[in-house]
Parts: sequence; C-alpha cells; structure tokens
Amino acid sequence: REVIADGENGFLVPARNPKALFEKIKILVYNKDLAQGMGLRGREIAAQKFSSENILGQTLELYR
Repeated sequence: REVIADGENGFLVPARNPKALFEKIKILVYNKDLAQGMGLRGREIAAQKFSSENILGQTLELYR
C-alpha cells in the first residue's frame, strides 16, 4: 500500500472485496493507455523511492 498512489500508479481496493477488485481490473482492461501510464509511473516511483542510492542514504542516516 505504501508504494501505490491510488489512481496514479495503481488502484487501492478494500480487502476481501472481489467486486471492487473486478471493477478496477475492468477499468484497466478497457483503458490500455491508463494501464500503460500507471505502469510507467509505478516504475518511476519505484526508481525514486527504492534506488540503491536512496536506500543506502537512509541506512547510513539510521546508523548516524
């Protein structure tokens, strides 16, 4: 959940709610541009938040 920005790089759905999950999957199936854009944005966010430089910096800061 911490990585997903709802509507930006994915969708958050309530746990144990298959109908809500189905509705969000249906949106992506019928809107390929949205799906592709969310995928690209997800990659950008992952590269920013989880780059080795970022993780190393956070780890060093923790030890300081």
